[in-house]
Amino acid sequence: MRQLLFGSVLFGAALAGAGPYTGDKNEALAIVDKAIRAAGGEAQLAKLQSVAWKAKAVIQYGLEVGNFSGACSLWELDKWSYDGEFESKAVRGALSPQGLWLKSGEKVQEARPEMAASLGKLLYGLRAAQILLPLQDKSLTLARAGDAKVGERPAVIVKATHEAHGEMRFYFDKETGLPAKFETRVPLGVEKEEIVFECVFSDYKEADGLKRFTKIAFTLEFSSEKLSVEATVSDMKTDAKLEEKRFAKPD
Repeated sequence: MRQLLFGSVLFGAALAGAGPYTGDKNEALAIVDKAIRAAGGEAQLAKLQSVAWKAKAVIQYGLEVGNFSGACSLWELDKWSYDGEFESKAVRGALSPQGLWLKSGEKVQEARPEMAASLGKLLYGLRAAQILLPLQDKSLTLARAGDAKVGERPAVIVKATHEAHGEMRFYFDKETGLPAKFETRVPLGVEKEEIVFECVFSDYKEADGLKRFTKIAFTLEFSSEKLSVEATVSDMKTDAKLEEKRFAKPD
């Protein structure tokens, strides 16, 4: 279970308490439109449909701390893979609509379908916060859902309800307009314990006409243990040429 949790969390994302609705869909769409303009515009954001980057992460689960370094690939809203080292041991993982896998050393593990579905929701939320354009899709019902703070910075919340993934909340920095946090709830484990997943985006940098977050920090509590990840991403390549086999079960 611990290895599968490690495999699942490298793509980063989140839910904390938020206030009641205070606005309608038009207000929410205006917030999303502002974010799209702030990040570089629709044409530039469309290049994020396929992305490759390098990542370094510090992962803490309970009292255990480990370090990951390697490469990650993300394709559309539902495919993610990584290949690297965790505490000097080779690891590889993949998530797609076909399942979730982790290869550690020579051992390959496959997650239960319900866990893969839950983590697919988290991946969807992370990618929607990154690309932003999916938040305009008609498959989502949007509403402004109050104000909050992310750290010390004021933010506005957009609640998004997806026909398949359910409820998610996206926090946008009031000053910059850029995504500051994503949050949601997902069931995990044999008993389908509902967990709160919260992901914060920070340290935005501009490159190739895009403003991109370069740090991701997220936390969740599972079976009375806290999992936290602080990741730094670099060398991002947009419009990356990715093959389907990268997201299949590792050999």
